[in-house]
Amino acid sequence: MIKCFWFFVFGFPLLAQSNISGSATLQFKDAGLDCHSQTRLVDIYVYVSGLAGDGGLVGVNSFVLAVDINRNDIYASSEPGTQPVLDWNFNSTNRSLVDVLNRVVLVGVVADPLAPNQAYHLARLAFSGATGDFQLSLVVAESSLGSRVVNGDGPDLIPFLDPLPITTDIVVPFDLNLMFGCSFWLTSNADYDVINDDVVNVLDLVKLIYCGG
Repeated sequence: MIKCFWFFVFGFPLLAQSNISGSATLQFKDAGLDCHSQTRLVDIYVYVSGLAGDGGLVGVNSFVLAVDINRNDIYASSEPGTQPVLDWNFNSTNRSLVDVLNRVVLVGVVADPLAPNQAYHLARLAFSGATGDFQLSLVVAESSLGSRVVNGDGPDLIPFLDPLPITTDIVVPFDLNLMFGCSFWLTSNADYDVINDDVVNVLDLVKLIYCGG
């Protein structure tokens, strides 16, 4: 069911170019630390440059990515990628379920016939929890990529190469609490000023939720 999800989402069908030759490359990339080093960031990229199908060069209009985590004591939040700038309808597994399922599923959809033929930063994941190494791997059978709309042609999947798993780590256990952070509203507190703007405000609290609070 997940592999077909991109065909019909939010009540409308996505028609995309077909007969795509070649394969896209998916990649996990370590993006460093955030929230005073209490979360590990990992980016997911797909490279479609040079791929073509009926109607021209391939652009990405949808993705479903199921990512397995080899530990059950980790929380994960996510947000859509930043390049290229597309108005993704984006959703992911609730953070409270990640350590139950040992999996996070990311779904993104956009109906953009001008989606470019380039590298795509699809999503950024933020991991928090106990310190130590962990590994991420793509569940290929539960993942798919969909191409852009081209004159009603398609739909079709974008073939992709299985990405290598990535091993990274959490270096500081997450010990910040959202409600405690709220008690420092509009005051200075270095622990809860996670975006470094001198006072604890709504931007800090939103980021705290993303980081693991």
